[in-house]
Amino acid sequence: MEPFMAVSAKDFEWSNLDQDHQIRSVLDLFSELPFFELLTYSELDKLEHIVHIRTFGPGETVIRAQAPRLGMYVIQSGAVHVVRRGRDEDSIIVGTLLPGELIGEFSLLDSSPRSSGMVAAEFSTLIGFFQPDLMSLIDTDPNIGFKILMPLTQIMAQQHRRDMQDLRSLRRQLQEYDKTQNTISTAEQ
Repeated sequence: MEPFMAVSAKDFEWSNLDQDHQIRSVLDLFSELPFFELLTYSELDKLEHIVHIRTFGPGETVIRAQAPRLGMYVIQSGAVHVVRRGRDEDSIIVGTLLPGELIGEFSLLDSSPRSSGMVAAEFSTLIGFFQPDLMSLIDTDPNIGFKILMPLTQIMAQQHRRDMQDLRSLRRQLQEYDKTQNTISTAEQ
């Protein structure tokens, strides 16, 4: 009987162990997101092979404000702060995103500058999916591309409806404010 030998990460049979674990967690995470709900497990597996895994340390910039939009991220682990510049040019945290949340999903269709920056709040792992990846996927497998674009357009339409409701509400508030100011002005005369 051969003596027991220690296995190192450099051994061929074991070299992809962490990668396989990471692949499963990417697939599991994507399968739980409404954004990818139309994709089958085998389609998610294809998608997994074109995404990009990035890790960020605390305080490291994930996305710079005003940078062109090139793609989206899904937070796999950690947390990311949404930051904006205040009047005195200091960064103000306006929100924090957690695992499973999307960052910049509209950037798959729109490359206009980003309105907010993103900074890792702690050690974080993000899964990136970028415009060129989507375009390549549409060329090679239009069905998968459609299944990604359909929920994206639905999310954009929902956001547009919310924005329009907010705009109408603000317009009503401004009209009420104007009426109040006119009443005060008339009363003072």
